[in-house]
Amino acid sequence: MKNFMMKTKYKVVIFILFGLLGAQGSWALEIGEEVPEFSLAQMGKDGTLSPQNLKGKVIYVDFWASWCGPCRISFPGLSALREELHDKGFEIYAINLDENTKDAKKFLEEFKVSYPILQGYNTRAPELFDLMGMPTAYLVDQKGIVQWKHSGFKEKDLSKIKEKILEMINSES
Repeated sequence: MKNFMMKTKYKVVIFILFGLLGAQGSWALEIGEEVPEFSLAQMGKDGTLSPQNLKGKVIYVDFWASWCGPCRISFPGLSALREELHDKGFEIYAINLDENTKDAKKFLEEFKVSYPILQGYNTRAPELFDLMGMPTAYLVDQKGIVQWKHSGFKEKDLSKIKEKILEMINSES
């Protein structure tokens, strides 16, 4: 009986894992798909923003949280990149997933940025993007199509991100 229970337990675990992997694969936001529709409140400002408002621009949709170590590395570089390329048709939507907005605000006091910060905690945004970790970013072209996905962040990643953004900006010129 004990052996039967162990085998049954393992079968249930395997079934659940395969089910989750299959579901994840079918729900995952893939390159070439349209960015999901969502509208999120801006942190510290009135109103909401949506990627659909920015069709015609290249958008870097960046999921982050104050407790995310790589986010501390990414913010200064992304801010400089946005300043450099904003006039060429580039924007960043940084979607914060902190449960407590005070944590995010404290982070933003240290890492000041000029791009929109959106509140994503307790919204469907992480689910719509099939978010698996942070930071994770999606590069969306001028037509609203996801062209690139980037997980994690190291300082050396910035040059590759810039290269991708410039390719997309120049392809629409």
